[in-house]
Amino acid sequence: MITILYPLCPSYSGSTLLSLLLGNQKGIYGAGELFIFSKHPSRVDALQKGRCSCNKLAYSSCPFWEKIERYLTEHYQLTLKTLSVESENEEELILHNKALFQAIQSVSGCSIIIDSSKIVSRFVQLRKAGFHIIPIRLFRKPQAVVHSWTKRDHDWWDVAHYYPSFYKAVAQSVADRNMLTMRYEKLANQPKVMVQKILDFIGLHDVVIDLDWAKKPYHHLKGNPMRFHKNSKIKVSEEWQSEVPLSQRFWIALLAFPVKVDRYWFYYFWERFVVLFTWKRY
Repeated sequence: MITILYPLCPSYSGSTLLSLLLGNQKGIYGAGELFIFSKHPSRVDALQKGRCSCNKLAYSSCPFWEKIERYLTEHYQLTLKTLSVESENEEELILHNKALFQAIQSVSGCSIIIDSSKIVSRFVQLRKAGFHIIPIRLFRKPQAVVHSWTKRDHDWWDVAHYYPSFYKAVAQSVADRNMLTMRYEKLANQPKVMVQKILDFIGLHDVVIDLDWAKKPYHHLKGNPMRFHKNSKIKVSEEWQSEVPLSQRFWIALLAFPVKVDRYWFYYFWERFVVLFTWKRY
């Protein structure tokens, strides 16, 4: 049986690091953000710009993904370009995801696959379709997440609202109150401890942990540029502490407060409460 590990977090929260660390353990493969194999209009650009971590070239130029494509063609008469892993047709969605996961299992030799798509609706689709999928909820300091987005020309106010709304969707759609939860900062500072925690959670108790993911070719699609690094050194950026103004930190913390409580009803309560303070931006 194929097991899918599925990080749930906003972008720039550490899902690539999680995938690299876990994907370097025996029996686990970190494939990257598999949502790019979709016909969804908003995914087309991601598919075109998708680069494999092994050579920075398009996935179509990577021997690993070429093998995936051959498997798809031989067993399902599909190609990576014809996959529609977010199809609104349930039968097609099941078939195309099954084909992709089986192809990755066959080529990688791993029965545990990490899908770093992070999209809550994709998680819900896969679980509803019967896939064995395990959610891993990952948190990073909201100020750090917002800063990472603003460096890429996003409006900090919009991202500050998006951060709690993402976890609100998780609280609404993912009923696993015992799902594995961890903080990015702890993962980065104590990677061996946190990787062991995950391995224990999924029932892999006798794995010798190897954190040096950069020593061998890796075929991770999309994600943080750290996947292209030639060494496995982990560095936690704290530049937000000097670059995010105190006023912004206050508003970000205020908007993100319900994430600490993490109850669906509280998200709604807090949204109505903070509107009293946010009738204007500053």
